[in-house]
Amino acid sequence: MVLCHDEIDAVNDMQNLVAAPSLRVTTVQQSSHTTLLLCSAYNFYPQQIQMTWLQNGEEVTSDVISTDVLSDGNIYYQIHSYLEHKPKPGEQISCMVEHVSLSEPLVQVWDPHPPRPLTERVKIAVGTFFLVVGLTALVVGIIKNKKRTAALCTVMHENLVAAPSLRVTTVQQSSHTTLLLCSAYNFYPQQIQMTWLQNGEEVTSDVISTDVLSDGNMYYQIHSYLEHKPKPGEQISCMVEHVSLSEPLVQVWVYFHCFDTGGVLLRVNIGALYLQSKVYRIGQLYMISKHSHEQSERGEGVEVVQNEPFEDPEHGEGQFTEKRIYLNNKLPSWARAVVPRIFYVTEKAWNYYPYTITEYTCSFLPKFSIHIETKYEDNKGTNDHIFGSEPREEETEVCVVDIAYDEVPERHYKESEDLRHFKSKKTERGLLPEGWMDTQDPIMCSYKLVTVKFEVWGLQTRVEQFVHKVIRDVLLLGHRQAFAWIDEWIDMTMEEVREYERATQEATNQKIGSFPPAISITETALPINVRNGPNSAPSTPLSTEAPDFLSVPKERPRKKSAPETLTLPDPGRRDSIFKLPSFFSWNSSPQPE
Repeated sequence: MVLCHDEIDAVNDMQNLVAAPSLRVTTVQQSSHTTLLLCSAYNFYPQQIQMTWLQNGEEVTSDVISTDVLSDGNIYYQIHSYLEHKPKPGEQISCMVEHVSLSEPLVQVWDPHPPRPLTERVKIAVGTFFLVVGLTALVVGIIKNKKRTAALCTVMHENLVAAPSLRVTTVQQSSHTTLLLCSAYNFYPQQIQMTWLQNGEEVTSDVISTDVLSDGNMYYQIHSYLEHKPKPGEQISCMVEHVSLSEPLVQVWVYFHCFDTGGVLLRVNIGALYLQSKVYRIGQLYMISKHSHEQSERGEGVEVVQNEPFEDPEHGEGQFTEKRIYLNNKLPSWARAVVPRIFYVTEKAWNYYPYTITEYTCSFLPKFSIHIETKYEDNKGTNDHIFGSEPREEETEVCVVDIAYDEVPERHYKESEDLRHFKSKKTERGLLPEGWMDTQDPIMCSYKLVTVKFEVWGLQTRVEQFVHKVIRDVLLLGHRQAFAWIDEWIDMTMEEVREYERATQEATNQKIGSFPPAISITETALPINVRNGPNSAPSTPLSTEAPDFLSVPKERPRKKSAPETLTLPDPGRRDSIFKLPSFFSWNSSPQPE
């Protein structure tokens, strides 16, 4: 970084600079029933700030979407937060910010009936006056400083253009509507046009867009939200036009619909592999073993306690696996402060491929459990009754997993696993072009019905948000790796992949370090009276008890929480529904042939 001579003193002064935010709450009416409120804090420094929505003085966490802290392009910052709200008579909605420059939190109350605005003539007169004054000051400042500034710092961007990168993400808001977010990043100059399209036609209703925002350097970004009710067969896309582009850049959003009765039925189409489920299970075994080994480090990772054939009276022959997943250092800082030093999740899996049952319990939170049923079928996600459930409109949820174009966390990204550029040498499968889910014909689908039970007062909201944040990471990463590693496992037999699994499990346990008693891997099913696994696979989610001090007080309602990626089901239900978090391993091994 090169600083002009006269700027050095200003930089030194910034070390002691604080600037209090200005706060504003505005209304965007979306329908006759709900209102979208926008809270904006401007011109503050330093950038650390906390913004909170309040309803009658209590924190609101559901139906909230917040931007990151954004630079104004100078030394100041801004932040914005949206709240979708159904107004009720007599209630008070307010936005609160906490900042180092403030002696106490700054609160702005939303007024559903604001004072009558100035007339248009007064507005124009006032605006014109300040515009003229501002332009005059600007011209004088330029003339006064032009010679000195040019001698010290000259920057030329006359011929520079930078093309935008475009991304469409999903924010699930309810069982009926979906909030889509289109974002364009890193473009220059700032003039840009962003448009939502439905089957190629422009969409103008239920659209909210930000201004063009500076990144704080020479580049810009812009964001646009679309509240939408998905319909089967339609195509929603976001288009940007910019001087750097020879033709408009279009990003298509792909819609999948899922049904459930009391849980989330997640469908993951992985048919781009062009493999039937009988073949894919070898890839699944290979991926689970290799991924667990790669993610394990000294003192944390996946320890295999048992892995043995198992016979169930209802489901027949299968494989029972028990693992301990040590993850203390992988938890966020707020969780590490309260959990014990040795913290692990126990995974028990009963695999009767193509049907599996997996359950997770936590060594520290006895009120926390996850129950997962998985079925594999050779179709493209068309079975709405795979778990014997009848689809109901009020329990319909949109689920999207694009293994090629969804963004992978930076710590997990590998160029060799980027399916946009990967092509198998042995099978010649790949590359996956943009919009591949529209043009390919998947012939295999993994259906997952997931139920989560969690009742711990004080940690509930943060744990739920943490779980939601990492749900898609594990699903996305695992299926990407199964595809990207296809040349390593495509020629394996079931016996060969089982041997690889055993060798990798032993190596993983050694890599983690010494833990309580070791691995048990057997070739024949053990008698019921000598094995540690349960007598049969559970047909319903676990029911665990905890001390009273960990339970949610019955007289205090549990708060909803909704991170940007999904909307939580009603937390008043005992069974809150999530998908599989990334700190848990994938479903264990399918049964041997």
